[in-house]
Amino acid sequence: MGIFVSIAKAKAAFASLIARAEKGEEVTVTRHGRPVARIVPITKQPPIKFGDLEGLVEYAGDYSLENLNLTDEEAAAIERDIVEDDELYRKGKPAKDE
Repeated sequence: MGIFVSIAKAKAAFASLIARAEKGEEVTVTRHGRPVARIVPITKQPPIKFGDLEGLVEYAGDYSLENLNLTDEEAAAIERDIVEDDELYRKGKPAKDE
């Protein structure tokens, strides 16, 4: 079940509440007596093994450069196959020609 604490008490005793959650206890934080948040332990997940996710995702359709919101330079870089996986998503750093 766990314990209920006000925001003020949670603020003052945050480290000890985290320690309690690490030991498996659930802490519910309240504002004016109403629950608003929960501090819970994180359960360990077994590692995903190759093939575990097979069949969980359905094919989402045809992907092409026309379906993406890319600049002409980004699309050209992809077509030339010179873009690293995350290069287009780096803030303020468009793909560079080699």
